[in-house]
Amino acid sequence: METPISNKEIVLDFWKRAIGQGDLEVAGQCIAEDYIQHSASGKPGKAALLEALAMFKQMPKPENPPKPFLRIIADGDYVALHMLITFGGHTMIVLDMVRLQNARFAEHWDAIQPMSEATAHAAIDGPTQINDLVQTESNKQRITDFAQTVLKEGQWEQAADFVSSGIVTHDPEAKSGLPGWKEMLRRCTFEKTYRIIGEGNFVMTQSRVLQNETPYACYDLYRLDKSKIVEHWRVKQPIPATLLHNNGMF
Repeated sequence: METPISNKEIVLDFWKRAIGQGDLEVAGQCIAEDYIQHSASGKPGKAALLEALAMFKQMPKPENPPKPFLRIIADGDYVALHMLITFGGHTMIVLDMVRLQNARFAEHWDAIQPMSEATAHAAIDGPTQINDLVQTESNKQRITDFAQTVLKEGQWEQAADFVSSGIVTHDPEAKSGLPGWKEMLRRCTFEKTYRIIGEGNFVMTQSRVLQNETPYACYDLYRLDKSKIVEHWRVKQPIPATLLHNNGMF
C-alpha cells in the first residue's frame, strides 16, 4: 500500500519541478481551477499564475543556486516556507504560504522583504529542525495568547510570562535581548492577526501591522522551548494602495 503524500511533500515537489525545472504541465496539474491569489505582485487566477511561471522559466538562472528553504511548517491544509532567494542580483527574504485542497494549490499568500545579502543571512540564521510535535497545539495556544495579550492589548508587563529573557531575535530592526526585542515590537500597532499555524516548536502568525503610518503584511515566526518564545524571525511587506486583484493580502 502506498503511503499518502503529505502536503509538505506536495509543496516541495511543486517548487522543485514547476518552479525549479520549469515543468508547466506539473504546475497545471497542481493548481486548482479556482485558485485564489493574495500576493501583492500576482494577478488573479490559475491562468495568470501559469503565465508568470512560463515567463520565469525563460529568465536566466544562477549556475549554483543555494537551497532556498530554511524552515517549512505544515499545519492541516496550510504549508508555510521561510526562504532566502537571490534573483537578478537581489537578495530577498520570502515567507510563502499556501492552502491546499484535494492535494492542489487552492490559495496563496506571501511577503517579500528585500535586504542586503549580509543582513538577509543574519535575518534567517538559526535552527531549522522541527521538534516537540506533541506540543504543537499548546505552542499555538501560547502564541495566540501572546499575540492577544501582549501585542494586541499592549500588556507588556506580561511579556516575561511568554518570552525567554535570553530570546534570540533575527529582525534587523531589533536590538539584541528581550529589551531590544520589546522596543522593536512596540513600534508597531498590531491591528489584526489573521492566521496562526504551527508544527512542533515553530509557530507562525500572519498579521496586519501599522508602523510609521504604513500598513504591512507581517509574518512572525517563533521558536518555542518549554512553552516560552526563545527565538524570533520576521518577514514583512508594505501593503500597496492598489493590488492586481480584489482578494487583499490576507
